[in-house]
This record gives sequence, structure tokens and C-alpha cells, in this order.
Amino acid sequence: MRCLALRLALAAHVVAIITIIITIVFAGYVDARCNEILVRREVRDLTRTQWDRFVRAVNKIMTDSTPSTYDKLTSMHIKHAYEVHHSPMFLPWHRKYIKLFENELRKHDKSIAIPYWDWSVDSQHPHLSPVLSPLYYGGNGRGRHHCVPDTPFAKYRPRYVVGNDYPCISREYNDGNKLSPFSSTEDLARITASSESMVWFYPRLEARPHAAVHLNLGNQFSGPSATNDPIFFAHHAFIDHLWALWQRRRPEHANDMGVLSMDAKLPAFDVPVSTVVHTEADGLCYRY
Repeated sequence: MRCLALRLALAAHVVAIITIIITIVFAGYVDARCNEILVRREVRDLTRTQWDRFVRAVNKIMTDSTPSTYDKLTSMHIKHAYEVHHSPMFLPWHRKYIKLFENELRKHDKSIAIPYWDWSVDSQHPHLSPVLSPLYYGGNGRGRHHCVPDTPFAKYRPRYVVGNDYPCISREYNDGNKLSPFSSTEDLARITASSESMVWFYPRLEARPHAAVHLNLGNQFSGPSATNDPIFFAHHAFIDHLWALWQRRRPEHANDMGVLSMDAKLPAFDVPVSTVVHTEADGLCYRY
């Protein structure tokens, strides 16, 4: 399997042929005062009705235009892949990015707060997780393109893809029909406890814990167009949750962005890092 770094290298070729310029203004993107604080829950803690409403909203933004809102989100991630991975931008940029996804869903259903997937509880046998079953996001891919047939998003046809022209949401488990272990709850606790500043925390979190999920699920999910698979947002919401947890446990470092200036602008969003430091601040308005 190609490593994540190689997949990132391929992003440059895709960006060159993307004809739309990501200066698209997503309605509802502008920061505003919090009218309510959303609560993001682990996907298995959603009621069946909450999950079904989430699925309907995702499918709506996958088909609302050409290119669709969902296509544009993927294009944005591909375009800025180099800037926001293996970089201090990793955590703040993805916090803003998954909030944009949430905002787009809430245009169709105000009850939605995006769920996260705590894969650490499934870490030793992740392929057996109900999250990777027809109950939620579906499991392994099948056939020549490794399309996932049992995801509720199976009708989606990705427009922007890096590496191969996948006609579907595709995964290829790294161990046949099984997945190698992810980082455990204990592993994550050690990272949180031992990382005294952001300089240590973000690279430790981005490396094995974050990357293993991408690489092990494989195929399209192991590169910059991983966003074509909606489980991306559940995965990254959990990464964001871990950052928020680290901030709460180390309040003296809640504003710690390591070598990154608070005034540094988030690529694509053109807003300062300071706007995404606290999840309950204006423009974010959520908690876990």
C-alpha cells in the first residue's frame, strides 16, 4: 500500500486539473454569535432518528448541485493538503473544516450536530466495530474499485479524486477482510498525559493515531481525497475531540498553538487561528 506521504504528493496533480477555484462562498460560513451550543456525540450514542436525519442531510449535500456542496468540500481538502498535514495547521484547520461541513448539513436540518467515531474502543479489532457495518458507515470495499456497497452513502459518485479514478466511496482494508489495530484508549491517554505543549501534542496525535485509521481503511481513504468518504468527518471529529480534551486537562495550555501564531491565517478560510482555539467560542459553538 502506498504510504500517506506518497498519496499527498499526488495531490499536486489533481489540484492542477481542478477547474473551479476554491473561493466559493459557502452560505452560512460567516462567523456569528452562538445562539446555542451544539453537542457532538459518539455515533453509537445517536438515536436511530438522529442518525437517519444525519444520513439524509449528507446525501442532500452530495446531490444538491454540479459540482455538489460535498464535491466542493473535497476539492478544498485536496487543494490545501500540503499546507495542513504534517504541519502545526493540522488541528486548527481541520477544526474549521469539519465545522464547515456541519454548517452545510444544518442548512438542511437544524437538529444536526456531527457525530464522532471513538475508534479507540474498537482498536484491537476495528473491522468488527458496528460503526463499520451497514448500521452506520459500512465496511470493506469489494470488486475492482473496492466500492463500499453497504454504506448509506453508496450512491455518491466522487467528482474529485487523487491517485485513481474511483467511481464510488472505496476502502481496501490493510489485512484482507481485517484491519490492523488502531491506537487504544490507553495509547491516547499516554499521548494526552505526556504532551506538555502543542509542539509535542499535535505531531504525536497526527502520526500513528490519526494516520493509522486512514492507512488501514485504505484505498481512497488513505490520501487527500479521503473526504469523499463521510467517515472522514467522524474520524476527524474524534481527533478534534481529543484536542479539546487535551485543552481541558491542561488549561494553562488551552491557548497553546506551539510555533503557530494566533494571527496566522487558516488556508482557504482567511481567518486567524485564534478563531478556532475554543470550541464554544463564536463561530464554532459546540462541545463534546
